[in-house]
Amino acid sequence: MPVLILLLFLATGCGNKAIQVEAPIVPVGLPEHEVAFDEGLRAFRLGTPEGYKSAAGSFRKAAELEQTRCEYALHWSESLYFLAQEQKENWEDFAPTVSEANTSLDLAGRASDCDNFESYTARLRTLRGIFAGTRTADSITAINRAIELDRDDPMNWIVLSQLRPALQVGQSLAPSQLATQLDPDLALGQYEVGNYLLSRPNASAFAQAKQAFERTLARSPLHFQAILGTVYSLSLNELEAARRTEPLLLRAVDIAPASLKVRLALGDHYAGLEETEKAIEQYKAASDRNPRYYPALLAAGIAFVTANRSDEAEKAFSAVIKLEVNKPHPPFNLADFGAAAQAHYYLGNIFLEREELRQARASFNAANENIVNYALAIYGLGIVSYKEGKLEEALKHLDRVIQIGPRQYPNAYLVRGGIRADRRQFPESLQDLNLAIEIYREQAVALEAKAKQDELNGFKRRADSQRRRKVLIEATLEKARETKKTVETLMGG
Repeated sequence: MPVLILLLFLATGCGNKAIQVEAPIVPVGLPEHEVAFDEGLRAFRLGTPEGYKSAAGSFRKAAELEQTRCEYALHWSESLYFLAQEQKENWEDFAPTVSEANTSLDLAGRASDCDNFESYTARLRTLRGIFAGTRTADSITAINRAIELDRDDPMNWIVLSQLRPALQVGQSLAPSQLATQLDPDLALGQYEVGNYLLSRPNASAFAQAKQAFERTLARSPLHFQAILGTVYSLSLNELEAARRTEPLLLRAVDIAPASLKVRLALGDHYAGLEETEKAIEQYKAASDRNPRYYPALLAAGIAFVTANRSDEAEKAFSAVIKLEVNKPHPPFNLADFGAAAQAHYYLGNIFLEREELRQARASFNAANENIVNYALAIYGLGIVSYKEGKLEEALKHLDRVIQIGPRQYPNAYLVRGGIRADRRQFPESLQDLNLAIEIYREQAVALEAKAKQDELNGFKRRADSQRRRKVLIEATLEKARETKKTVETLMGG
């Protein structure tokens, strides 16, 4: 029997890897609108931005060819809503996509057979309401109506799962898990199961999440979000994470080089290995694509600090702060505030190194305005006060740092010990210095143990990174020991 095989190659803003959608084998002579509809169904099941865009194009074609078929316009609208979700997550302009989705949903309502799709239209009204800012409670009510009308449609459960409802008493399965029971081959369902399991941070749930993401990729090999999910699911398995993280992230970047989240994840991986230039390359790729993507700007600034490129770091941190200052208020975004606070803190360090104490103090104060008990910024204020000769104020800040994290900030003990020595409070000074030495030594020993374990497991790059950190700690440890000797000499005299 003759067949029609159609290959579609499309790309969207979330990545530019071509996708291949093989249309179902259909008899020649089948109406063109039905062929287009079948193509759309197959593309949608990929669960990727490229798949949704391809599906929307096919469903739009079907709807335009046969305007009496309500389901064509409904599928067209749904594909666009899911594409808009992907665009929103990638910080793209999703408003035109939502507008087209709303238009196609309105068109569906004019079709003569739309009364037969009440559950479907209720589900799409839920998606429309989410983008319109409808309250979550109202959205859950709408999707529950869709489920009441058709419990066997897995997409109803998928949309419910995206609203992240709490499990009801006596309910053993999450909505996404119910969806995969109805359609085990739906990549989107398997992906949502993985996300649900990641929200339960224990080894068993993470292992199951990994399996769910692997099932997603078996059904949709270019599902880069599932690749990221796999990386996250490995976080509780140190050996497997060390072995698989980089190849997985490189694969995700190859599939979706324009994905901001993928670039950030790969940059963070390199930063963790102290391969700073590689990290900067990934962060820059993300921020170049979207200059408002503050996570990459902030991460790039920190990487520039590590690379002793303070001028570039200052520009990156200033850009983060400018985004925060210029964003509309309200509503407030706590994530933005956290990023701005960190940017202020790192700027404070840059000014401190330049001995620009007034600017340093202003930056540390700004950091403290947005994060309660921000110990590092409080420590920075202590150093500024010390350099300005305001010793009582310096001690007040250092005391606060130690109160927040008694075993986390040995530098605070070291500086406080020095101030107490200057005041000839030798017993108190030695107590501080001994604590600082003890904590530094513990940190150095822990890093060496990690490095040795990494070497045994064949992870030389990570072992080298641990030892670079150890060298820095040991240098400060030696300074603490020298200070202690000086204090002991003064006491003897």
